[in-house]
Amino acid sequence: MFGFLVGLITGTVSYSMGIIFPVVVAATGGQIEMPLVVFVFVATFTGAMFIPMHLCLTLTVDFFKGGVASKTTSALSPPSLLFF
Repeated sequence: MFGFLVGLITGTVSYSMGIIFPVVVAATGGQIEMPLVVFVFVATFTGAMFIPMHLCLTLTVDFFKGGVASKTTSALSPPSLLFF
């Protein structure tokens, strides 16, 4: 969840992974497993894709002449299943 928030704040995957991954490694005591790495990456990627300042979302909404709310809710549904 913290990775999702860092992704929302930074808007890029590389910055958010650079911030959150050392925290996760320290929290696990250096014994990190691949499913946790994948979960952290997906969480940061999802957060970075849903910030309105991210150019992919902005240009897609502009090109298809849609609203940000409708695009965000339709794209947020599948990744939100990872948190439940």
